[in-house]
Amino acid sequence: MTKRHPERRADREDFIREIEDRQRNIVWPGPLANGRLVDKLVSKGSPDATVAQRVGIAIFGLSFLLWGSVFLSFAKADKSPAVAVIAYPCLLLGARVLYNAFRKRRAGGSPKQ
Repeated sequence: MTKRHPERRADREDFIREIEDRQRNIVWPGPLANGRLVDKLVSKGSPDATVAQRVGIAIFGLSFLLWGSVFLSFAKADKSPAVAVIAYPCLLLGARVLYNAFRKRRAGGSPKQ
């Protein structure tokens, strides 16, 4: 007859707890909360954003600027105000998101964790 070792059981429980913690962000309602935080970060910016977040926001903003300039070039080539109606909001949104990517850090050092 084999005995169950208490440390093995504790290790297994720790492993299960760790797996559950990792799945918290991929099981509903975790993605809802994360999506809301990302939307807030992109639309309003954050002085505490990490470098990786700032680069991601900048890429997102540059893509809007690119699409806005493509639509604007089509609008000028075709002399189409309807396409310009699409181009200008893309350009404005791209500029706003790009501004949020380069927002100043808070004076006082390191970002909050």
